[in-house]
Amino acid sequence: MKRDYAAAVQELAKVQEARGEPDAAKLIRESFVGGGDWPRFLRKITEQRSRLKLYPYFVAGFFAELGEKDKAFAALNEAVETKDQHTAQMKIDPYMDPLRDDPHFPVVLRRAGFPE
Repeated sequence: MKRDYAAAVQELAKVQEARGEPDAAKLIRESFVGGGDWPRFLRKITEQRSRLKLYPYFVAGFFAELGEKDKAFAALNEAVETKDQHTAQMKIDPYMDPLRDDPHFPVVLRRAGFPE
């Protein structure tokens, strides 16, 4: 939210390290070398999502930020299906704001178990 992209990249890499994924952490850091362009970074890591073993919920937020709603909803649905722990914040997460006005959003919320 602060737009401190270099710090965000480091935190994402730390998450991967904590999950026992040092190669993924390295790839994340390398994708942002030189303080690169944030949208370009998001595109790179969403393209490599299976290799990076990113949580589907995080990927949904990245696609939402890129304005790719269909891909964001596909990732959100995957997050719900796989019981991604991060879906618990979906209703209030500001990274989901680009999706809130879409008619698919309340459907995904219901599937995730949120009351109306």
